Amino acid sequence: MTKKHIPLLAFAFMLSSCYPLGTFHGPGVLPEGEETAGAGVLWLSNVFTNIDTTLEEGTAFLGETSALFRMGLANNSEIGLKIVGLPWGVGSIRADVKKQLIHKPVLLSVDLGVSYWGYNRDNRYIGLHPDLLAGTEKRYAVVQFNHLESTLDIHQTVNLILGRHYKMKSNNYILTPLVGIHANVETPDDLYFSVGFGFNGPISDWNSR
Repeated sequence: MTKKHIPLLAFAFMLSSCYPLGTFHGPGVLPEGEETAGAGVLWLSNVFTNIDTTLEEGTAFLGETSALFRMGLANNSEIGLKIVGLPWGVGSIRADVKKQLIHKPVLLSVDLGVSYWGYNRDNRYIGLHPDLLAGTEKRYAVVQFNHLESTLDIHQTVNLILGRHYKMKSNNYILTPLVGIHANVETPDDLYFSVGFGFNGPISDWNSR
């Protein structure tokens, strides 16, 4: 790793976080044994107002900054780890397993993630995140369900995320801008939108530079 990688990884510690909404990986899977790492930034806001009506407090504009790691496994599968903000504070950590089901005419994969979210000292959430991912190596869509549960309450959202992978010409990094729309199951009229971007690159390539 060289000095030019440090700003990329520094994104991971800039902001606190909501639960893991951003999905910067598409329906494809890495070859067995290949590893990638990177970082992403996502902004989330209420469509109609800037008040978070679900939690009844503060603004609904949230920043999510994450560090990402993924590794390819056998049988067209992949595992991933995503650290958002400060997991021991108000951030979260998510682990997932992805399985590619269809290769042609489009890529289709299923993904199951589990997460821990430290909303505050008195209210810690455990999350379950099943995803369905479809598209190509460049363009993809994700239908995602988030179930977050703590000792005090339960939050559930349904998300639609659209992303695009751009391979950078100067190296093997991939830039992924995305947009999403998110609805609370309890109050489906309360919509949120998100925009964000992520960078990732092969770990083997980083070590050789």
